[in-house]
Amino acid sequence: MSKLGGVDRNLKRVGDVPPAPSGGLTKIGEVPVATPKLKKVAEVAFNSFEESLAEVENAQKVGFKGDLWSSHASPEGGLDTIGYGHKITQAEEDAGTYKSGISDADAIKLFRADIKKHADIVRKDVEDFDDLPKKYQDVLVNIAFNTGSVKANKWPSLLKAMRAGDDKKVREESVTSFTDASGKKGLLKTRSKKIADAAGLDS
Repeated sequence: MSKLGGVDRNLKRVGDVPPAPSGGLTKIGEVPVATPKLKKVAEVAFNSFEESLAEVENAQKVGFKGDLWSSHASPEGGLDTIGYGHKITQAEEDAGTYKSGISDADAIKLFRADIKKHADIVRKDVEDFDDLPKKYQDVLVNIAFNTGSVKANKWPSLLKAMRAGDDKKVREESVTSFTDASGKKGLLKTRSKKIADAAGLDS
């Protein structure tokens, strides 16, 4: 885990900024100008689900240099990715939308727009999506973010477990698979666990 003056670079939420040894940074405005990275951390303010999703999508912040995000090759192949897991569309590629890079603030806006877009996708596929507890909605959005959708007929055991309120079964059934650009397949167990933990599912 990388550190900067004892502060984890991966911290993203305001509440995660630790007190100074002297007893204290307590508000964003009190972060000294001499520690821009720390101030940047404090201003992001991801919620728990967003933080975990951003981590499983791009924990190393690949493509981020200086103050800008640039596109990078997608592990699964095809068009490039930018920011926190945004798969560049053909229309965006043709228009050169991200040719000059984007700021971290814009990457976060794009990330949140992608979360909403995938929630809307799941809402169309799972008729009782809005009736499910938020923790299950987060799990479903993660699956859609990772695979593109959550067709009800493809995930019957998972949806049955959610409707029964069975957190343990939901954890078991929410593991997605991944195929890289070379065709190698594998299960994303760590991703599933991190999202389930962030969503607040019982173990």
